[in-house]
Amino acid sequence: RIIGNLANMMRCLALAAGASALMAPVAPARPATQLSAEVSSVERSPAMPFLPRPQKLKGMVGDKGFDPLGLSDWVPVEWLRESELKHGRVCMLAVVGWLTVDAGIHFPGEKYAGIDALHAHDAMLASGNMGVMLLFAAVAELTSMVSVVQAAKGSGRAAGGFGFGSPP
Repeated sequence: RIIGNLANMMRCLALAAGASALMAPVAPARPATQLSAEVSSVERSPAMPFLPRPQKLKGMVGDKGFDPLGLSDWVPVEWLRESELKHGRVCMLAVVGWLTVDAGIHFPGEKYAGIDALHAHDAMLASGNMGVMLLFAAVAELTSMVSVVQAAKGSGRAAGGFGFGSPP
């Protein structure tokens, strides 16, 4: 009988502890100080309210004030937009390449037979094809930088627009 009462008491204590965990704590009222008045006058980022709003992002498409590292203060925004679009496009191509290789579609030739996407990097290093791919990527990067520099100087070129089809 004593053990049963002790078990019931422990259940009640566990329920009370669980219920108190669901209640939000009440913050004590703080007196306003000079420091808190100065901090509150700074415009805060809607995406990260504990950080100041990045001023160079105002008026940009999709601006929600998300720049936690403050990159827009160090790097021109035009370059940041261009690199974001370029990296997004490379990621989309990488996913298509991964799925294509895993679907069994390969380049013709004996050295490409039986390679899955997980082991393709090591196989391309062993065959020497990774150097050629690095060369192609370097040439593409250098030729695109001409357009990026012109856009940063105010040519009016839209970010990501390289003249292939309609502008973004």
